[in-house]
Amino acid sequence: MAALLASPAAAQNLDSLLARMTLEEKLGQLNLLSAGGRASPEQMQLVRAGKLGGLFNVIGAENTTPVQRIAVTESRLKISAAVRARCDPRLSHDLPDSPR
Repeated sequence: MAALLASPAAAQNLDSLLARMTLEEKLGQLNLLSAGGRASPEQMQLVRAGKLGGLFNVIGAENTTPVQRIAVTESRLKISAAVRARCDPRLSHDLPDSPR
C-alpha cells in the first residue's frame, strides 16, 4: 500500500475518488457481510448501491464473478468488492453462518 501511495498520480486518484464518495458510500466500503456460499439478491443490491465493501464465504468463480461484475459495472463509482472464500478463522466464531 505504501508503494501505491508513493506515486503522486495514485495519491491524486485516491483523493479524487474519496472526494466523489458520499458519506454513505464511504461507510458502505467498511461494510463486510458473510454469504452462504453465494451472495443473496439483497447483498447484490447493496453492492450495486455502493453500500457493501465486501463479502466473506462466497465460494467459486461462478459465485464471485457476478458480485465483481455488478461492483465494477453497475455501481456508481465502479469500486471492486472484496470477496473471499472464507474469513479469518480467528473471527469466524462471531459470524453465525461461517464455517467452523
